[in-house]
Amino acid sequence: MKRRREDVEPVIGNIKRNMEFRRFNLRGKAKCRLEIGLVAVAHNLKKIKNYLKRLIDQGDGRQKTIELGTVLGYLSA
Repeated sequence: MKRRREDVEPVIGNIKRNMEFRRFNLRGKAKCRLEIGLVAVAHNLKKIKNYLKRLIDQGDGRQKTIELGTVLGYLSA
């Protein structure tokens, strides 16, 4: 129970509350898998965006971070 609380529930809570995903719009197992996959990709991209934004705000001078921040529009070219 302790490990489950740390691993899964915050992600599901974030998807349900912050991304407002509470029900599937499509029918069928394959289509629902596709839909939850898209939601998972969106969730992971959101996490990457927040991580990069935090690195850039801290002034981390690593070249890879600067390049990726430029691609995503956080830094000017």
